[in-house]
Amino acid sequence: MTALYVVYLLTFGLFVTNILASGSVWPGKWPAHAPESLEAIDVLDSGYPRGRGLRSTGRPCGPLTRELLAGVARNNTVLITAIDRLAWKSFGPSYVENIAAANITYWLVAALDPETSLTLGQLGVVNCFNAPKERLKYTGTDAMYHWGSHHWSQTTWNKVHVVRMVYELGFNIIHSDADVVWFRDPLPFFLSLLSGPAHIIISVDALSTHNNKGEVDVEYNSSPFTNINTGIYFIRQWPGGLAFFDEVWLPMQDKRIGHDQDGFNWVVRGGWFRQDIEPIAFIPPDTSLRVFYAAFSNTTAVAFLPSSMFGNTYTYVNARLWEVRSTGGCWGCWGLWKPYD
Repeated sequence: MTALYVVYLLTFGLFVTNILASGSVWPGKWPAHAPESLEAIDVLDSGYPRGRGLRSTGRPCGPLTRELLAGVARNNTVLITAIDRLAWKSFGPSYVENIAAANITYWLVAALDPETSLTLGQLGVVNCFNAPKERLKYTGTDAMYHWGSHHWSQTTWNKVHVVRMVYELGFNIIHSDADVVWFRDPLPFFLSLLSGPAHIIISVDALSTHNNKGEVDVEYNSSPFTNINTGIYFIRQWPGGLAFFDEVWLPMQDKRIGHDQDGFNWVVRGGWFRQDIEPIAFIPPDTSLRVFYAAFSNTTAVAFLPSSMFGNTYTYVNARLWEVRSTGGCWGCWGLWKPYD
């Protein structure tokens, strides 16, 4: 485990060094704000407590409404990130500045607690809303944010609940974890796939791609044999979309099998994820479609984001797939976490 930790630190260190050296991703100043303590603040709307005044330094986020989404969306699409006060301290300020540097305008942060809501207001962030508290199954907290902890796991499910709330209002969604670095606007890529067969296009933990160099498309080898990563995904509007959330993915939270990513791999890959799962995903004979159908929802078509365009820290820094296989560079990249032990 020590060796793994050393590799993680070296890889992440190289990643940050490469990014900062480029001068094109994060602006020079990072907001040093951390969310205020709950005792010191109070915010209104979306089920949060009432009774005390708002700080004069800034207004918190408001409620989630169709009007808010419509005012931000481009081509009926929004980029959503859900974050609480613990994750904000690690990723929030850099994520917000990075989004601006990538010229992405159709983004919104869902504040999962009052502290994050007020902090966003203090920083002048208007692209935000309070996640409706009454619609979240988990409202707890913890002292620290650890990969694999109970709080971390349940917070990942909160992200799915938030995405479902936005989806029911009729928008296509690009979901992004807060540890994602966006190098360029992904919307043109996703819009080009709206008429394709895939309903969900999602990132993976693959270390290579079967796409040709310079090819701008979903992964040719989109199959249930690869581990899926819910750090980045695009879900378009289709008639079975809400049913996928309500009847397939979200019910896995109560089965306590792990975090949202475990749940997604379970219902989509089925027996290819774990041998004790009876249904398996269906792979159509026509591989040119570049999709497969979910094990527990055989009308839901899933495709993968190629690792040459949407990678992780390893494929960006070490394998450098964006240089070897892509002519347009990397579009988005997410961090690798050290497992909590």
